[in-house]
Amino acid sequence: MSAAHKPMFRRSESGPGRKVARLIWWLLIYATILFHVHPQLLLSDAWPTGGDTAVHFQAAMYFQEHLLPHWQIVGWNPGNYAGFPQFQMYFPLPFLLMHLLTVGMSLAVAFKIVTVLGALLLPPAAYFFMRRLGYRYPAPDLAAIFSLGFLFMEANSAWGGNLLSSLAGEFSYSLALALALLYLGRIYADIDEGRHIVLNAVLLAATGLCHGYPLLFCIAATAFFLITTENWLERFAYVLSVNLLAFCFMGFWIVPLLVFSKYTTVFNFVWIIHDLREAVPVILWPFCILAVVSAISGLATITDREQQRRTWFLLFLILTAVILYLVAFKIGVVDVRFLPFAQIFVVLLAAAVTGRIVGVFKIQGLIVLLLASGAALWSFQHQSNIQKWSAWNYSGWENKPLYSEFHGVAEHLRGNFNQPRVAYEHNAIMAKAGTVRAFECLPMFSGRATLESAYIQACLSSPAVFYLQSEISTEISAPLTQINYSRFDLEKALSHFRLFNVGQYITSSPKAARQAMATKGYRFEARYGPWTVFRITDHPDRYVERPQYRPVIKVSDDPKSDSFQWFRQGDLDVPLVLVGSESDVETPQFAAVYGEQDLETVLKNPEHQKLPGQKEPVEKLTDEEILIENAAPGIPLLIKVSYHPNWHVDGASRIWRTAPSFMLVFPETSRVRLYYAWTWPDYLGLFLTIFGVLYSIWLFWTWKEVTPVMAWFLRRMAPLAQWARPKRRLILGLALTAVVGGLIYLILFVSYQDPSVYFNRGRNFFDRGDYEKARTIWTEAVERFPYSPVIGQTMHHLALTYYNQGEYEPARNIWTSLIEKYPESRVLPHAWYHIGLSYLKQNMPDQAVNAFYQVISHFHDSPLADEAARRLIEIEDHAWDEKFEQATALLNQKEYEKAAALLISLRDQAPRRMLEAKAAFQLALTRLQAGERMRGRAALYDLTQDYPDTPYAEQAGELLKEEP
Repeated sequence: MSAAHKPMFRRSESGPGRKVARLIWWLLIYATILFHVHPQLLLSDAWPTGGDTAVHFQAAMYFQEHLLPHWQIVGWNPGNYAGFPQFQMYFPLPFLLMHLLTVGMSLAVAFKIVTVLGALLLPPAAYFFMRRLGYRYPAPDLAAIFSLGFLFMEANSAWGGNLLSSLAGEFSYSLALALALLYLGRIYADIDEGRHIVLNAVLLAATGLCHGYPLLFCIAATAFFLITTENWLERFAYVLSVNLLAFCFMGFWIVPLLVFSKYTTVFNFVWIIHDLREAVPVILWPFCILAVVSAISGLATITDREQQRRTWFLLFLILTAVILYLVAFKIGVVDVRFLPFAQIFVVLLAAAVTGRIVGVFKIQGLIVLLLASGAALWSFQHQSNIQKWSAWNYSGWENKPLYSEFHGVAEHLRGNFNQPRVAYEHNAIMAKAGTVRAFECLPMFSGRATLESAYIQACLSSPAVFYLQSEISTEISAPLTQINYSRFDLEKALSHFRLFNVGQYITSSPKAARQAMATKGYRFEARYGPWTVFRITDHPDRYVERPQYRPVIKVSDDPKSDSFQWFRQGDLDVPLVLVGSESDVETPQFAAVYGEQDLETVLKNPEHQKLPGQKEPVEKLTDEEILIENAAPGIPLLIKVSYHPNWHVDGASRIWRTAPSFMLVFPETSRVRLYYAWTWPDYLGLFLTIFGVLYSIWLFWTWKEVTPVMAWFLRRMAPLAQWARPKRRLILGLALTAVVGGLIYLILFVSYQDPSVYFNRGRNFFDRGDYEKARTIWTEAVERFPYSPVIGQTMHHLALTYYNQGEYEPARNIWTSLIEKYPESRVLPHAWYHIGLSYLKQNMPDQAVNAFYQVISHFHDSPLADEAARRLIEIEDHAWDEKFEQATALLNQKEYEKAAALLISLRDQAPRRMLEAKAAFQLALTRLQAGERMRGRAALYDLTQDYPDTPYAEQAGELLKEEP
């Protein structure tokens, strides 16, 4: 065939036809992605919003304006949660990248580019991963093409990796996922040769500095290379070297994160998957089918050992993701964050077999181009929200339906961090201003500090903050699974407002606004659309306050729980200081010292020692400093800022950790200065980072392939290796058995430590009428999780298991316990109402009346208040009906006078007109039967006059006609 007639798409690994085709499908990939994320909006200077994205942009601004000018990556942010260390519990690399991009563009543009960068990098990362595994054309290209199916799936917007998750705020995860593919591809190709330790360590460190879940996955995934009897020590030494060096690179960030983790809030939960299509959405079904074919064909290729190894590696990665999902809650992380790895590697496994199938044809380029077009159309067909979400996010705040009203609130509140904090009602209507987290961005819009933020884990204050949210919101978010929450109660919230130095409160719902108007302690200030601003009256407006009473101290092995219980039910006028052991106690400074078992005493009856009257000190707050003047030596000062070990003090001997999450000092001079600065974990972490960098430079300078760490390790382990070599298969078998057995035990026999899982499991049995099994599950849940978001519902349904079986006494005992232990619970109306019902079932109306009155008097806004009122009417009606029956019985017994007395009281006091008429008619009959004809006729005549519209009036008229 002449050159002029050669096909454009050839089998060769290179050539103009292949290059043109490849250029077309790569353009198609990026055209598909960019079409959905609106490039024109990405390049606009509008501030991004939507989901968590707006809060991350606020963090990016704080990073650029406050941290980097002081050469800091982690620093104190006073704008949320009573202050927290920004980027200690989140991932700094994407924000550093944004700052680098601002050399040529605005921060808003740089931020938006980074939010889509993970999605843009995923196709080439998938291509690179498959190339490093040894797959030949067209499998790597198909991996890039098929990654569109993963990016465009819309089954979830919170797990990570896909475009919706990036738009919801998980862009750091998406970037880390792309880096994880690069790392796993490189280590697969490099480990047997022992090459590129530094480069792979850099990739692993970059992955970790972008997001923690991909880091954990990468560490777990390298176990694949240790399932071998060949060169096991060399592989282990390689993996160890890469991980240690990556840890050193991350040292400046990860060492403080690990050391200070006990001063943060655990945020983990079990995501309830109601439908398999959430994990395996329709858009992934073709890839799942191809992945099954790929696995079978890849493992069946006995003559191609490398093909088998690649297939096993991909299957191992999928299995690793599933195992991490199953054990996630037990290791303190969110389970569904690992499922995206299983999804993406299923897609890549599908690309592997498709590449082998396409490889048998001569016109491979054309087929791949057709597949690229099909993948783009398939993605288009199965998405409906990506374009809308990206337009919403990247068009900025100004064009949102309620932005002008939100901006009015922000301008009304404009000030600085020295002014009191602002709290607000959680409500979905905030999304119309740009994001449901709009008011978390008050520091960015108004300069004022608020409470909540997307960085839930960042400090100790989160439990108290979200409990306070439940008190001031008709709808609550309840993100923490370790605490219980309150019902809407603005009066109770006032003491918590004062403790957190909240000076203004914003309502979002009409109910909250009406309640604030009617509650003493709230004064109307302004209204902007759905939001009403109230001033908290009788408020000290201070971050540094002299307590009314001398603090007490408690030795605690669980200070987080004790602090939260004090915030719920304790005497807030008596500060509670928490220490780990009695050796930390300086008795003369405190009113009393309580042991680990004395929490009940601390909450209900702490020692009260009145402090002498003193003038309040003068305070001044900056980002990382609290300056106090005119302090009285020896008189304690409560600092309403989150406790952290990096806070230092001049003018006092130490900083005490006090409930719920604050600091307390005993001044030694009139001037006290608290300042946030490094401690040993920060210095150690920086040292490790510098060491890692210098060590890597030395390796490059000396051209060493095997690092000294690897060489030392291999020398030390040589005798053990020599001993183990003849037994290597037995040792590997025993090790695998132990690991697999441990995982099976952990997954199957160690139950989920999530109260919502317990509640849902019990509810399944309850709905089927299996009350015994439901009772067993819920009894265990109440014992294991006494403070959880669902404790009220769990106890209420536990009581219902007895009530539905006619065991009213134990049911009442559980409801009574619920009322006593959780008086703030939103389930209390149900508890009181069902207590009343149980008394009715046992014919104890007086006790039932009391229970129903509790519902009406304390929960008048609840729908159950109307039900309770109806029950009271029924009880009252029943009592009058019984009285009428008693009068009838007396009449039959010819006890006319007694019957007449009862009937007169019925006629004059009965709550229903028909019952009055009936009693009047029966009274007339009683008179007539007693022989008192004149009185009887008079009673009949009065009945016709007083109750003419009743059937008894007609009967009375007939009797009058019959009587002579």
